[in-house]
Amino acid sequence: MLITSAGTWAIGIYVFLSKLRDLVISPIRGGSRGLLIITGHLYGANKFKRIREIRRYAYKMQYQLLGLSFIFFSNWSNYS
Repeated sequence: MLITSAGTWAIGIYVFLSKLRDLVISPIRGGSRGLLIITGHLYGANKFKRIREIRRYAYKMQYQLLGLSFIFFSNWSNYS
């Protein structure tokens, strides 16, 4: 349906934007997976205060990585 309505360029643009989205979201996804493992370990050790500290740190790092990736990709379009 996409080929008939917009042509083959639409497929290329769709794939490119899909990969770009995955690249931007991957730091958040990786941080969440790492946070899940560490939280499970600390929960089993009954260290609830440490869970709150780790969660705040992980969220801060994820938002910083997300901001850096947005800055990189917004400037990246100027070089092409």
